[in-house]
Amino acid sequence: MALTIYAKNQVARAMLHRGYNFLGAAVLLEQNGGYQYVVLHLICQSLEIILKALLLLKNYDKYLPLLPTRRLRHDLVELATIVSSEYSLRVLRSPLREELSNLNALYKPHFLRYADFRDIIPPKDIHYTRVLYRILACQRLVARQLRQ
Repeated sequence: MALTIYAKNQVARAMLHRGYNFLGAAVLLEQNGGYQYVVLHLICQSLEIILKALLLLKNYDKYLPLLPTRRLRHDLVELATIVSSEYSLRVLRSPLREELSNLNALYKPHFLRYADFRDIIPPKDIHYTRVLYRILACQRLVARQLRQ
């Protein structure tokens, strides 16, 4: 079914809203003592969906076929790089890029989703505050752009 420009925009906005809800679930779980690996997974899933939604908002027809490809599937670093380029944003600085890369190394191969030997690493030793603050800043920026 062919979508109108308006419908494509609405799909991208719905995806963006879904990403924000995953982030909200992560925050609620964190506040209520949830298992930290699940919190990390939800934060990463939120970021993946938000970044993909931003690509759809920029050029739905170009990016929709690319989203499920091996190159972009669950790769937070690659998605962030493409979004930065598409929106003419600065390249991620080293501390943020390192934190995102560390999360990506756990998220992309689903290590945050399923239990294995990594569960002996205290999840509090996995840093995510820079990524979380960047998502929140992105949320404010996008909301401002969508209102215009």
